[in-house]
Amino acid sequence: MAASEHEPEPEIEAPLYNPKNVPLDFDGAPIPYWLYRLNGLSVTFSCEICGGAKFQGRRNFERHFGDRLHALGLEKLGIPNSADFFGVTGVAEAQALWTRLRRLSSAGLFDPEEEQERQ
Repeated sequence: MAASEHEPEPEIEAPLYNPKNVPLDFDGAPIPYWLYRLNGLSVTFSCEICGGAKFQGRRNFERHFGDRLHALGLEKLGIPNSADFFGVTGVAEAQALWTRLRRLSSAGLFDPEEEQERQ
């Protein structure tokens, strides 16, 4: 008898049934569709400041404003990362807001060093 006859054959895993392309759970199975919809993962948000990065769900989108990628995108534009820019995703929108805030700072109503978020 050959040694290969006693070795068990490796099991071939069947591909998971995931017709709606929902994210996978920690165990590798798709999460229930109702949970996918409840968490808002069916909605995709994009951020032009982050180089067109896309985020699934409102929570992930809002969380990215505190991430380093968003802060670096604002720094490249010459804009300090402050709470005033939360929710701003467009480059033109961010530059317009920064221009307005600089006008306010010249009037003494806004201090960018005091308002800047630190990581």
